[in-house]
Amino acid sequence: MINEEAHMAALLTALAILTFPIRVIWFLALAACLVVVAPVFLMLACFVGFWIVLAISYVFLPSDWTLTLWQSASDLYDQSAWFKAATITSWTLLCLPILAVWPGRPPTKSQRDLDDEAYTAALFTRQQDECRAKFKKSFGHLD
Repeated sequence: MINEEAHMAALLTALAILTFPIRVIWFLALAACLVVVAPVFLMLACFVGFWIVLAISYVFLPSDWTLTLWQSASDLYDQSAWFKAATITSWTLLCLPILAVWPGRPPTKSQRDLDDEAYTAALFTRQQDECRAKFKKSFGHLD
């Protein structure tokens, strides 16, 4: 009984030693993804908020304030390469999902799709011909 418990404890220790590096690598991968992905979403959220404020400024703010707000955004875009790059990146990230489904040109069929359609048409035609032959054989005297 004691020997089995010691054996089980040794197996659990070995398993913990083997899985520890994997857990460390997994944690580092998650941390790296957080470091990369979080700023992108934060930037997108900030720009969406900024665009909403600019759009709402037309409705709720006096025209002088709206003009000043839009002028400051335009000046910031002209002066700061970082702001320009972030604006272009944000617009690109927001528009890419739309462009993915945008109807451009009709989708081209691959050779495999064309072969499948030809095979299906040939199979269907052969089945119809067999049915017609059976029908003629069974009811040929009615012609």
